[in-house]
Amino acid sequence: MSLFDDEFVKQNNKRILSGFSFQPRYKPEPKQEEVKQEQSNPQSQKSAKSQDVLLDIYNRFDVQSSKRSTDLGLSAEVANKIYKHIEKEQLVEKISLNVTGKKGGLSKYHVLTNKGYEAINKKPIKRSGGTGAKHFFLQRYFKKHLPEKGFSNVEVEKNLEGKRIDVYAIFGELRIGIEICITTIKTEHLNVQKDFDKCDCIFVVCSDKKTKQKLEKEIPESKAVICVVHEFLNAPEELIKRALDLKRQLRIV
Repeated sequence: MSLFDDEFVKQNNKRILSGFSFQPRYKPEPKQEEVKQEQSNPQSQKSAKSQDVLLDIYNRFDVQSSKRSTDLGLSAEVANKIYKHIEKEQLVEKISLNVTGKKGGLSKYHVLTNKGYEAINKKPIKRSGGTGAKHFFLQRYFKKHLPEKGFSNVEVEKNLEGKRIDVYAIFGELRIGIEICITTIKTEHLNVQKDFDKCDCIFVVCSDKKTKQKLEKEIPESKAVICVVHEFLNAPEELIKRALDLKRQLRIV
């Protein structure tokens, strides 16, 4: 038989524990400023990430939007929200192009607006009168990438005897004139006429195949070689040879 029954143990425990004091855990209430900062944090993070994207567009204008998101470590969901936000705020213009010719459709790019430049405290790059975002993007793209294809002295809006040409370059000893066509079919016809005697080869580079097909009905091939962006970038030497052959035939006739 046990010397201590349950009642004795219970009372003895009470007596022992009565000599101890217990301090409840204390969690201080957050200060009002901290609460406000925590509540506004998601928006400030979004603003900071938007700034990062805008700065990256400024520094790397020719990078596809999907690659930019990956490079900046943004998930598809976060990147989509940021692009929608900066588009809605008119900080950028979205354009779609296929500059490589690879399968998979058009790639998305973003072009800074004047408001976008202001948002990152940068001076806007001057566009020629009436130049849209896609036209402006292609001019800059050619200026940057044509030297990789063997061209030199690449200039945008080159003044040739009082007439301006979208992109002008030298290939070997040949003077190359490039008119960029987005939608203005009739305008390009006039551009070709004014450029014809000032360059050794004239190219009208279209933003897509539909525009190219429409333009081919308006401009005789003997006057200029009509192509889409990736055709010119991927095989410039072939197109230049074709342009020279056409010009020789015209002189013979």
